[in-house]
Amino acid sequence: MSPREKEILQSLMGGDANKVIARKLDVTEATVKVHVKSILRKIGAANRTQAAMWANENLRFQPEASLMN
Repeated sequence: MSPREKEILQSLMGGDANKVIARKLDVTEATVKVHVKSILRKIGAANRTQAAMWANENLRFQPEASLMN
């Protein structure tokens, strides 16, 4: 998984929408959608929720604190 995909996955864990992720990373929403599809395919997840659950179990990062408020 690329560093950018990991950034996006971390935002997914925090519940961010594609538009919010795009703004945070200064990319287009279409670019975020491409990355999300790639993430789902790579980890075998059917949706964003499954991807966030996978990340919680398999990666060593937590959702951004500001997103948890």
